[in-house]
Amino acid sequence: MANLLDNYLQYLRTVTGRVAAWENTPAVLPPYLSEQYALRAIALGDRWTLAIMLKQPESFRPAAFEKQLPRLLDAAKNTGLEGYLVLAEDLPAYIRARLVERQIPFVVPGRQIHWPQLGQLYRERALHGAPTAKGNVSPVTQAILLLYLNRRLTKAASAKELADAVGVSAMSASRALNEIEANNLGAVSRQGRKRQLIITEQISEVWEKARPLMKSPITRTIHLKHSSLRDMPAPKAGETALAERTMLAAPPEPVYAIYVRTWHRLMRDRNIAPDLVRDDDTCQLQLWSYDPIPFAEQGSVDPYSLYLSLENHKDERVEQAREQLKEALDDQGS
Repeated sequence: MANLLDNYLQYLRTVTGRVAAWENTPAVLPPYLSEQYALRAIALGDRWTLAIMLKQPESFRPAAFEKQLPRLLDAAKNTGLEGYLVLAEDLPAYIRARLVERQIPFVVPGRQIHWPQLGQLYRERALHGAPTAKGNVSPVTQAILLLYLNRRLTKAASAKELADAVGVSAMSASRALNEIEANNLGAVSRQGRKRQLIITEQISEVWEKARPLMKSPITRTIHLKHSSLRDMPAPKAGETALAERTMLAAPPEPVYAIYVRTWHRLMRDRNIAPDLVRDDDTCQLQLWSYDPIPFAEQGSVDPYSLYLSLENHKDERVEQAREQLKEALDDQGS
């Protein structure tokens, strides 16, 4: 298997002119599969793929492989790899023809490559080049930046660590690192498959650059009976949270925030329905595009998210208090 991987790396480097690499994949196969296949993570540039290496290429049958493929992919489902390919030291021409007919990607070093994803990768590179900055950052990217702004991120962190911190998939966090790097909001170091986010600028500098790219996390605001809020992961938000940080008077209808996905789950599990209109016993519940809990402070949403959530408020009193909050954030971040 080691010779096969070495041959694969050399072949890909020769054919594509790009750096290829491999590493072990944490996957456990049942005996009937481990006798036939070995799984490895392989990369061409920064695109990592599952390599299904044939231990007995002479007995390989594409039809049987298609039936076993779901089990092989399931064994590596938590590794964050994109796609798969079959890797063999050699295969008869008729077997390679059947693989092409069945659209099964494969590489036989020195002989043939049938790997549509490779062509897609080159088209993406040709059209887009390196990741480029564009418009507002995604909610996941915004959440990761908020880790740093709220001093929850004090050292280099991997995509997996960031994903766990904000409650998203490692793949989503990896895409967020691309966005952060493209917008020059932090540096991303690479060691094999592991990528780490490193931010060395002062909080005030990151906030100044990131603020125009960030947007209000509110996707929708509903009214809810205050009694229904019991045990919900919903910190104070909006004017209620702003009143705690400024001289603004608290609103008569309290305001809270909750992650939109959490809200949908609670509606299903608890059979909760929102009220359509304000009443004496209602509160406002803001549904957010990211989870406010990782950044909450003393029962309220974090000040940076609070500032962003009030960007479209029409009340002059609220706008003045929001400006006071901004000045405080600028001072704290220096």
